[in-house]
Amino acid sequence: MLLAAWGARMDVDLLPAEGDTGELHGSSIVAALKASGIEFILSVPDIVTSGGLLRPIARDPSFKLIRVCKEDECIGIASGLSYCDKRALTLIQHTGFLDSINAIRGVAVEFRQPICMMIGLLQHDPATTPRNSPRYGVRIIEPILEAMRIPHHLINEEKDVAKIAPAIEDAYAASHPLALLIGRRPSAALRSVETDTSANSVHSRESGNPAATDSDPGSPLSRGRTESDSRGRTENPSRGRTGNSIT
Repeated sequence: MLLAAWGARMDVDLLPAEGDTGELHGSSIVAALKASGIEFILSVPDIVTSGGLLRPIARDPSFKLIRVCKEDECIGIASGLSYCDKRALTLIQHTGFLDSINAIRGVAVEFRQPICMMIGLLQHDPATTPRNSPRYGVRIIEPILEAMRIPHHLINEEKDVAKIAPAIEDAYAASHPLALLIGRRPSAALRSVETDTSANSVHSRESGNPAATDSDPGSPLSRGRTESDSRGRTENPSRGRTGNSIT
């Protein structure tokens, strides 16, 4: 009984935000990332994007998921990958973006690195613009991005997904950072995500639940860095930087 209740709480990220009737499909965003040549996902879990994006990404063999302890670690990793002609997306919450500003300034802005960030706007009301959010942390995101001259796009509904692939392509072609702001919780395709039980939940496995296992080849614990090592490196320069790779 307690395990079932605990598991239900852990699956709250699969539910649409209360009162939100808009549409933004996680499967569409995932498809756009694939079309952009993104291979690595660098992430600290964010409740805005974890159900509709992080869970299916963790189970998708097209991606290599690297979980980090702190958001600013993603910046150096993404920069290093770009020099290896590998494309990466940093999937974080807006609070993590704020915590990482110095790394973003030094690496992404001053050294013009193609750091592509997908930022979940926690507690943002999708019926308003981020600038008009009652949440101070959300309200300052766009002004900070503009002050740092980082191109950014609000992905708030299904039609906005079309902005993702061209924006990522331009970031790598011109070597500059990019911010994609997720304004509402993307819906999860249950046929591919599946509501986790308390025993096999992504959150459960990472919390040390003794009933959880990591034997599932699609689980985040059985993938990540070790998977990229076992697969080897595939040479495909078109997937990385297009303009100024170092040889």
